[in-house]
Amino acid sequence: MFRSIHCVVNSARNGSRHYTGSGSLETGNYQRVADYYAGKSVFVTGATGFVGKVFIERLLSNCKDIENVFVLIRPKHGADTEKRLQKIFDVPLFNKLKQTRPGDLKKVIPIKGDITTSQLGLTPDDKETLADKVSVVFHSAATVRFIDKFQDMMNINVEGTQRVIDLSKEIRNLKKFVYISTAFSNSHIKVVEEKLYTPKKELSAVRQMIRDHGTDDTKVNEYVADVTNTYTLSKGLCEELVRQNKEYLPTIIVRPSMVTPMYHEPLPGWVDSWVAATAVFSNLSRGLNPYIYSTEDVVCDLIPVDYVANLIIIAGAKGAITDDISVYNINSSSENPITWKDGSDLYLEQSKRLGYCKYNSPTLNN
Repeated sequence: MFRSIHCVVNSARNGSRHYTGSGSLETGNYQRVADYYAGKSVFVTGATGFVGKVFIERLLSNCKDIENVFVLIRPKHGADTEKRLQKIFDVPLFNKLKQTRPGDLKKVIPIKGDITTSQLGLTPDDKETLADKVSVVFHSAATVRFIDKFQDMMNINVEGTQRVIDLSKEIRNLKKFVYISTAFSNSHIKVVEEKLYTPKKELSAVRQMIRDHGTDDTKVNEYVADVTNTYTLSKGLCEELVRQNKEYLPTIIVRPSMVTPMYHEPLPGWVDSWVAATAVFSNLSRGLNPYIYSTEDVVCDLIPVDYVANLIIIAGAKGAITDDISVYNINSSSENPITWKDGSDLYLEQSKRLGYCKYNSPTLNN
């Protein structure tokens, strides 16, 4: 169960916070979210992912006066950053924006880099550009592959977060650092409130374990045997990293639960991520998974991707900066719960009504 906010604008508290860093925080009267981003530039990691794409579309569509959106993109499979950026735009999600304000796509500027390498693999010129122009950092890049090796998971999620934090400390006029965590980052706790918790394992101990035994699968498996999975452990450790650096960065944490296809704008039902509940329900409808081992009343905590993207945008503009890091859970279990059985039944009903077409599978199309 997750206790979450009703509206981040209402839960944001007035006031300011002094911190040891190079940026300054905005205070003053009420300001529209779109006006907050007007004339500002932001830096985004994880832009090629499902949430990242929707976040960029929502940001451009709703904040038309934003200056630039710098996105960290790793060259991949022979495709340079420009080609990978174009691939982001070559999905139906951006059709409405292309028809109404196509010029706004030019505001998105790819920055060649890699979250797994020292200093994110940035060139000196790109580092200087980001340090000079960026006002808000949104860090969502992470691997969600539960089968990744432990040291790879830690390098991408935990050390990658450290590298983004180090870069953010050099940004001269940083207003907000928004970290996208997960509602399951503290899955060892029954009721997760909007606050930070002590992770299941100490960060220093995990780093020492990787240095000493990172390539020994037997020892690694023994070490992580008492955690839910290495992904949720890594995200909890990321929150601890953020906490350790809170005096240097004006920080907000957003914790979504299982992200599902779009509910409303701009393309209801759109999804390009064939994982989590989407994959489970699809496999059930096709008969690949005849059972889910659970009890009928277990809540399947789903949240539409457009809800998540909108909250991240609002948190960047209106999230409270206080002596303690503000945490915003975004989920459905405490407000509009749906069980795994109900979710499966609804998906099955729609599959029977509409029919399942294998050519609509994101896995096959990508």
